[in-house]
Amino acid sequence: MSTSNGDYVRIPLSGSFDDQVDSEPQGNLEHETDVGDKQTDVNYSPLTIKFYQQYFDVDTSQVLARLASAVVPNPRTNFIQNSLKPRADLYGPFWIATTLMMASAIGGNVSNYLQSRGEVSSWHYDFQKVTLTSTVIYVYWCLTPLVLHGLMYFRRNSVKSQSNNSESDLTDLLERSDSDSSFRNSKRVGKFFDILSTYGYSLTIFVPVAILWMIQINILQWILFLIAVVVSGAFLVFTLTPSIRKEYPKL
Repeated sequence: MSTSNGDYVRIPLSGSFDDQVDSEPQGNLEHETDVGDKQTDVNYSPLTIKFYQQYFDVDTSQVLARLASAVVPNPRTNFIQNSLKPRADLYGPFWIATTLMMASAIGGNVSNYLQSRGEVSSWHYDFQKVTLTSTVIYVYWCLTPLVLHGLMYFRRNSVKSQSNNSESDLTDLLERSDSDSSFRNSKRVGKFFDILSTYGYSLTIFVPVAILWMIQINILQWILFLIAVVVSGAFLVFTLTPSIRKEYPKL
């Protein structure tokens, strides 16, 4: 403000300018909240129950989408990257294997009953079919991914010893390892669960085939079986091959 003699008088402002500046929001609060939420998604130790609980935290829409991807495999999309991420689930594969086991056992007994109808005076349910079927299905679902994961581990270990490449994780299928031991172990188990979930969903096509096998037409049964094998095999090839080639180019 100017006075009559030409001097200027400083007029104090209400409040502190620095306080007003500090009161302004710094950065994007919504973005910071999202980052905080992502940081809470910690990697639990494989020795804790919470680590396995997260693989059963899945909704119906996710399971249905993954079932559709398994029944109609697409070579242009990767199942792990487009469907399983950010986390695979074991809920769907477990019930797929269980449903397939029950459908195969019931279908086998019904088929046996239809074949023996009129030839024997009494028919008894063969419970051994349930035991045999469940053993074959669960061993295939769990053991095959474990063997594949183990082969990749030892093969990658051999390649690493020859090339002295210390930047690669021996068992990581999709991402690089972390220096922290607990984080690395959780990632290893997580990538194994990616493969385990993929093999579980690959059994989806066999469920309707097991039911249709009750139709007593031999040629039709073989055609259905071959179709299921081709669809399941194509799904596994389209899913696992790109990831293996990307992360394990020397295998």
